Amino acid sequence: MYCPNCGSEVMEDAKFCPSCGLEIKLPRDGDKDEVSSNAKNSNASKASASGDANDGAANFINIWSSLSTAKKIVSIAAVCCIGLIIIGALLGAISPDKNSGVFDETNEGRNITLVKESTSGYAYISGGEEVYYYSLSGVLLNIPKDPTGFTFQTTFLDEDGKRVGKWGEMLDLLTYSTEHSDPTPIGFMTKRSLVNVSNVEIVVFNPRGEKVFNQTVEFDMEEFDLSRIEGNNKTVENSSD
Repeated sequence: MYCPNCGSEVMEDAKFCPSCGLEIKLPRDGDKDEVSSNAKNSNASKASASGDANDGAANFINIWSSLSTAKKIVSIAAVCCIGLIIIGALLGAISPDKNSGVFDETNEGRNITLVKESTSGYAYISGGEEVYYYSLSGVLLNIPKDPTGFTFQTTFLDEDGKRVGKWGEMLDLLTYSTEHSDPTPIGFMTKRSLVNVSNVEIVVFNPRGEKVFNQTVEFDMEEFDLSRIEGNNKTVENSSD
């Protein structure tokens, strides 16, 4: 006879199945055939499942073989694309934030850096008068993630270190800058006469009024554009606000 649990063959007088340990209750004469039949059906089901798997693999091979070369290439390309999408999603989930380093998570502002800095200047006519425009551009990184209360100030200095102009604003104006941003004006001033600017200082203050960033950039007067007022003889003057 056979074990009704695992289908293993069991001695006629055995009380337990040697394979699974099930207690064997001796069947009545009329039940022997039923136990044997159940075991055989179990084995037949396992064989059928194995046969279905083999048939499925055989069917796939037959279908693949019947495809044209072009259809095979398209199928492979589609599978590769799906694979790349899945890999990209996984890498995106585990890779660092692309804006990592743009903000100062400690909110102290002491890791601010100025990159891509440049100076420029030009003259133009406004209301019949000549106006001279000076600008410092750049990108500030590691700005506090919450810049509330932080301010920055840009001071233009002549060759003697004397202040000739300044500009300041709340720091939250620059919170959208990233390492991939183009330089934007960080400070500017306008004058009614041409002034020789030697350096530009930019300072960031925290809400307590403490300096958390201070950097000086050289201003290149040789690049000052006077083409819009050409024909006028200009001399550089030193002046203060």
